Amino acid sequence: MPHAINAANREGDANARIGALLGDGSFCANLTRRLEETLEGRRMRFMEVCGTHTVAIFKSGLRSLLPSNIIHVSGPGCPVCVTHEKEVSAFLQIARKENVILATFGDLIRVPSSSGDTLKRARSEGADIRIVYSPLDALRIAQEHPEREIVFPGIGFETTAPLVAAVIQSAKERKINNFSVLSLHKLVPPALRALLSTETENIDAFLLPRACGRCYWAYSFRFPCVRIWKAGDCRRF
Repeated sequence: MPHAINAANREGDANARIGALLGDGSFCANLTRRLEETLEGRRMRFMEVCGTHTVAIFKSGLRSLLPSNIIHVSGPGCPVCVTHEKEVSAFLQIARKENVILATFGDLIRVPSSSGDTLKRARSEGADIRIVYSPLDALRIAQEHPEREIVFPGIGFETTAPLVAAVIQSAKERKINNFSVLSLHKLVPPALRALLSTETENIDAFLLPRACGRCYWAYSFRFPCVRIWKAGDCRRF
């Protein structure tokens, strides 16, 4: 455990140093210049593969700082954005069942189904739909309402699936029998392979989530003819 704590502290210190550097205008200008020199006029299109990265890129205005030959393409990192309308229709069907509480992430509440219906509308019509911030919250609701069936829509990628699996295991161990998950989790590598197979995208590099890139995804993302740069590898410049 002390080794894990020390490693976490070192990573926290490194993140703080990177944050301080990226707040330095002269450092960023120098980094941009070095990027241009490295590319030697060649065009590069890169895609982030993490919803948090997507938010950070747009909030920071990163696109406006990039040289004209470095093009950012937003990737399939947002769990809600890749939820199919037919899946929303399934959530709606469950939410309208008698004696059911649908416990869902707030981002999903306005996503339309194939008919244009939404969970927000269903809730206004009387369906018991509750916004939670974690599947743990959904499990708590199941404990508080043993007479109701609590359903949690499992959406997202490899990063969200482990926590959902842990909550299912916890429900089993604690004999909470009124908790269910409609698991519609997705894998990122097949989505990226599909993008690489198209002639329209022409992606040169992916910016991967750091933790996942170090673990399971390190093997899953070994695609031919594409260079992989994980978040946190900026020291290579």
